Amino acid sequence: STKKYNRLFPSLSLNYNFSKGATLQGSYSKRINRPSLNLIYPFNELTDLTTRFMGNPDLNPSYADVFEVGFLQNWASFTFNPSVYYQNNRDVIKEYTYRNSDDVFITLPVNIDRETRQGIELSLQYKPVKWLHMAAEVNAYRYAQRGFYNGQNFAYTDNTITGRMNTQVKLKNKLAIQAIYNFIGANATAQTRSAAIHSVDAGVSKSFLKDRLTLMFDASNIF
Repeated sequence: STKKYNRLFPSLSLNYNFSKGATLQGSYSKRINRPSLNLIYPFNELTDLTTRFMGNPDLNPSYADVFEVGFLQNWASFTFNPSVYYQNNRDVIKEYTYRNSDDVFITLPVNIDRETRQGIELSLQYKPVKWLHMAAEVNAYRYAQRGFYNGQNFAYTDNTITGRMNTQVKLKNKLAIQAIYNFIGANATAQTRSAAIHSVDAGVSKSFLKDRLTLMFDASNIF
């Protein structure tokens, strides 16, 4: 098959400064989401005796038009940045599962017609002292998916939320500690439902020889 990927991806950003530290922001951008390599490999991945995942070499990238309006307020130790956005995504990549003649469930990624999102984002940063930095991000949105593949109707509408908290502490003698809490809310499609996911990552770093050498120890999903 022959595919053409020549496209323009324009973006426009406008800022208006109300006063010192306060800014109203508006933007538009066209974006592309290319499928990862494992999504296009045409080989079976054996999950268990009854379940397999197979890549789709005919998979197309998805394209999105994104509109966003936000407000940014900076104080000496605190940053407040809420925004609202709208996304219109085309050729969205979703997983399609079917059962073959051997009663084996096959899952493969496919392109469906579209997905629209309307959401609110909030970003906060707080640095009360030099040795402590805290940041948090929350994204709550409503999504509506539309499309068909091999007789399967992918129409589905729902709400979900994601979040992230990051704390970094810089101690004496070039010692630093960082912890990150990640949250992905429960979500669903026309075929699947996923429970909420919580995870915590943590790390410690120590610098030596006037910052020419740094040792780091990281732990992912420690719980």
